[in-house]
Amino acid sequence: MKKYFASIIIILSFYSYVSADESKNAMKYIEGLSNTAFDFLKQENSTLENRAKSLKTLVENQVDLEYVGKYLLGKYQRRATPEQIDEFSHLFIDYMVLSYSNQLKQFAGVDFKILKATETNNGAYLVNSKITQSNKDSFDIQWMVKKNASRQWQIIDILVNGLSMIATQRDEFVSVIRRQKGNIGKFIKLLSKQVEKASKKLQ
Repeated sequence: MKKYFASIIIILSFYSYVSADESKNAMKYIEGLSNTAFDFLKQENSTLENRAKSLKTLVENQVDLEYVGKYLLGKYQRRATPEQIDEFSHLFIDYMVLSYSNQLKQFAGVDFKILKATETNNGAYLVNSKITQSNKDSFDIQWMVKKNASRQWQIIDILVNGLSMIATQRDEFVSVIRRQKGNIGKFIKLLSKQVEKASKKLQ
């Protein structure tokens, strides 16, 4: 019996060690990602269009597009083909980057601090950070990150002051799809037109 309890203690101690180590790795991942993002946002000679393109490339490489794409389509993901999910996932990145493009300049001078990381029930890690702007206004950002099949960290959600961005965006998209009577093809065309229109404004 004593050996049994000793084994449990060893296993739990090892798990705690691994968990703590992964928490640090999750924090390092977000730290590296933020440094890369702020580096190109600080480029004074870069146009707003080029900054948006750089941000898009960064996001596409660091976000779990398949997971996020399916999540954003809600119950309608069952009606979408793999090709439609892939097309929508990339369109969504364009949509989000262009939606926030006018705010890119103000992020160049912010103070970004990573506070801690905690493991969630589904094996993901929630990395807490705080952004303080030049006017001293601040807000909390939590990065939900998880390792993919290749054991690479990827973002699956971002929470701003506790509000999930993809949950909020999902409600908006699902509402639009519902108005299109569940037609994913029509929804993608509508989103594509919005992206094209927003893109022209940056040129």
